[in-house]
Amino acid sequence: MKKLKKTNSFLVNFEDLGEGRKYADLIFNPIFNTASKNFKILTRSHKKLKNEFFGSDYACVRDEFRMWKREGQSREVKNILISFGGADP
Repeated sequence: MKKLKKTNSFLVNFEDLGEGRKYADLIFNPIFNTASKNFKILTRSHKKLKNEFFGSDYACVRDEFRMWKREGQSREVKNILISFGGADP
């Protein structure tokens, strides 16, 4: 991030609470809700920057998924998929 910033590139970070924040021009953290107790615990030393945006309003999700309603959906969980981030070397 530091090297990219030196190239005068416009940097946008997603889900970044780490060191990369200080080099980004925009930061979107849609998975964090600033009002939640967990957010406050996770980010005790985290000072919100002016170019940092939190909450589901900033998620990259198509409108049809945002408008989807849970009516008629079962509350019973049958399958769970857990995915941890990856990288392309």
